[in-house]
Amino acid sequence: MDIEQVKADEYMQVSKKFRRQRTINLNQPFEITEVLYSDLHGDIFKFDARQGNIELSIGTLNNRAHDCIVLARLCIGKDKIHKNPDGTKVIGHHIHLYKEGFGDKIVYPAEDYGFEEPENFLKSIKRFCELCNIDITKFTMQRLI
Repeated sequence: MDIEQVKADEYMQVSKKFRRQRTINLNQPFEITEVLYSDLHGDIFKFDARQGNIELSIGTLNNRAHDCIVLARLCIGKDKIHKNPDGTKVIGHHIHLYKEGFGDKIVYPAEDYGFEEPENFLKSIKRFCELCNIDITKFTMQRLI
């Protein structure tokens, strides 16, 4: 499904909130999908997060609209390689941002979007939610010792 860039930009900028309270433990693998809602668009957004089973420093964060439109996806992993449609390569942590005509196929280095320590999931989730305008009041992250 393809949408106009102006609509994708609106979806990124609109304030979104978690529908329910959620707590995750950052010391163990996890995979979650949570419904987000906005006063303007209702429950058309989803937030996905996954932290690796073997290596906790690898994972993804995803913001979707209408279940299938990836607005933004952060891929965390220093050894990841992605080739853009124009042939350029991005090595390491990167972010996919929706681009009309390409969907989520174009990536940019994560550090270009303020992800200074991508392997720090606590900081990355907070930065990702800030970038996607997601209120994390109902989203609690903890590290159990």
